Amino acid sequence: MSGSKIIILLTVISASFDLTKAISCTVEKSRLTGECKFITDCPEVLMAYQKLKERPTICDSKTRTICCPMKLARTTTTEKTTTTREEPPSRISVKKCREYGKLIYEKQTLSNPVIGEPPIEKILSKCNHEVVKLIVGGTEASDREFPHMALIGFGEGKPEDYQCGGSLISEQWILSAAHCLNAAGSTANFAKLGYIIRNIETSNTYTYQISERISHPNYDSRFADDDIALFKLQQPAVLNSYVIPICLPDKELLTTKNAIATGYGKTGFVDDVSDVLMKVVIEYFNRDTCDSAFEGTGRFSNRQINWDKTVCAGSNNKSGDTCNVS
Repeated sequence: MSGSKIIILLTVISASFDLTKAISCTVEKSRLTGECKFITDCPEVLMAYQKLKERPTICDSKTRTICCPMKLARTTTTEKTTTTREEPPSRISVKKCREYGKLIYEKQTLSNPVIGEPPIEKILSKCNHEVVKLIVGGTEASDREFPHMALIGFGEGKPEDYQCGGSLISEQWILSAAHCLNAAGSTANFAKLGYIIRNIETSNTYTYQISERISHPNYDSRFADDDIALFKLQQPAVLNSYVIPICLPDKELLTTKNAIATGYGKTGFVDDVSDVLMKVVIEYFNRDTCDSAFEGTGRFSNRQINWDKTVCAGSNNKSGDTCNVS
């Protein structure tokens, strides 16, 4: 296949949600009282969905949370029933994910219509992520839909110098591709966060200087092996509803059939690079399908894929993919 290689950073989206504040709910089928959680944090519901195809009770479609029945601990020495408390997370990534989840909520104080009663406090979700079933060919992302996305700039940081994407994973670190360390003979020097349009500065666009660049030690540019890099910002990013680090997966299990790819790459073989953030739904493929797809495709021809560190995803529709491999 002819043409230049185009890569858009692929990220598996994890919705932000404030799990430090329990939200009660009722399971539709059993009428049991529960709490809103991610399905991966509720083993019973996850197992029922995977093995029995039982559909969970949805709490919030935007944050993709479900109603998880409360666990009751029975004791033999007393008739008293107590509710078990969830152990605090031990991994830093889980702790930070819960912390970042608070950023999508905004507290609003409203006057109480009842005279003499205190004001009413309302919690509003500022998350603008849209749950989509299928996007063919890519479409523009909404404002604040992917607040982790970053645009990497080279040289003097002119609009045309921003040629790579990345994901903010903490206040000061961006996960990107190793081939993005250098472009057109220049080093990655800048990162834009927030509401990003390549050639326009807005009040919600934040530009930071990159102070450190770390490439994966096993990166091989010939085959794009271990094409991973980290960029450190010179100063911590200011977090708000426009800038929120993405939650890193806590488990290896992928429970979905699709992923959302986001980036500023070309939307076609002859199109210009997009000035706005684009998104496209792509599907995961099994090993056999992936192997056959790469047969006879240039530098990947007849080359064994290392499945221990590879996720194969793409589109059967030619207009809905992230890469053109030559």
